[in-house]
Amino acid sequence: MVKKPARQTEPVNVHIGIRLRARRNDCSVTQQALAAHLGLSFQQIGKYEKGVDSMSALMLSRAGEFLQCSPGYFFEGYGKEAEAGITAAGGDNLGAMLTPRMVAFVKMVHGLPAAIFDSLFDLVRSIWMKR
Repeated sequence: MVKKPARQTEPVNVHIGIRLRARRNDCSVTQQALAAHLGLSFQQIGKYEKGVDSMSALMLSRAGEFLQCSPGYFFEGYGKEAEAGITAAGGDNLGAMLTPRMVAFVKMVHGLPAAIFDSLFDLVRSIWMKR
């Protein structure tokens, strides 16, 4: 049996997924509720939030409407990671960098409100760039 190669996630999809999950959590909306509004399964919402699948412009628009934000919200801050030299896919071996402590940190910040997450990201990025 031949094993399929792992699907490569695109950085923009990962960014949108992080923003989608943060906004959904800020609005106290479950994956099931968002999925029902969009006519999708909650598993599909999970794939969007992990950056495994791309969201169409229509889905971004409908999700934004339901979560009371513009579709552009999901793109806010995109490119900051590239400016800092951080990639979500390719180049770096993220698996080797994800120590138990790093995983715990990511889990803590993942559920933060978007504004706090953005501020924390900017702080960490500025410290990282000064090293």
